[in-house]
Amino acid sequence: MWSGSLTLNDVPLQVELDGVKAPQAVASTISLAASGFYNNVPCHRLTTAGIFVLQCGDPKGDGSGGPGYSYGPIENAPANDVFPAGTIAMARQSGNGSSMGSQFFIVYADSSIPSDAAGGYS
Repeated sequence: MWSGSLTLNDVPLQVELDGVKAPQAVASTISLAASGFYNNVPCHRLTTAGIFVLQCGDPKGDGSGGPGYSYGPIENAPANDVFPAGTIAMARQSGNGSSMGSQFFIVYADSSIPSDAAGGYS
């Protein structure tokens, strides 16, 4: 288990990442954080109906950027597609389970996020 903090709007948020449940996602995220990749990178997407997520981690700030690499497959997606509040999951391209990079989303209210042809979300 890795513990650290993420600062959003000058407010620190304590996070825990489980490398046993999502080894690729955790290793990549820790490496990017340690390199300073996420410093001053904005959160670019907030959904307020249907699903409740704040999406962050895109250096371009528009949902199209990443670290210059991608990985997969999807790890440890919930079988019922339900993500409890407080979950951090990796964003990816629709239908592509090997397109995860730096973008992640924070679920701020229990949400059902449907799987697509590639599956769910790590």
